[in-house]
Amino acid sequence: MPARDKYHDTVVAALERDGWTISGQQVTFITSERQIVIDIAASRVSGENIILVEVKGFERSPVEELAIAMGKLAIYRYVLSELELSFPVWLAVPEAAFQGIFSQRIGKRMCEQFAVSLLVFSPERKEIIQWIPFAKS
Repeated sequence: MPARDKYHDTVVAALERDGWTISGQQVTFITSERQIVIDIAASRVSGENIILVEVKGFERSPVEELAIAMGKLAIYRYVLSELELSFPVWLAVPEAAFQGIFSQRIGKRMCEQFAVSLLVFSPERKEIIQWIPFAKS
């Protein structure tokens, strides 16, 4: 299993506080060639409305972290499409990253280009600050 991000448990607590049920952590999806592990699966209304969440702290180089996150999301979408699954994938980022690289042109353009939906959370308060679904411009 891949190592959990520093904020993994914080995002789990924030999702639960927001009314989500955590249906899986370190969730594995397997194709004929590869397997991927997505940080969190959560649901509402007795298992319906399932989302997948990738947690990234953006504590090292913001550009490097952005590149890794975008690449992972692209791979996740590919594998899910191969498995004919249509779960939305959200990228959970701390408020500081949202106010940092995601408020800059590079972060905004990458979110547009990779159709990224953001879940912005407060590490201190362990709560979700904002859900930003991808919207085509």
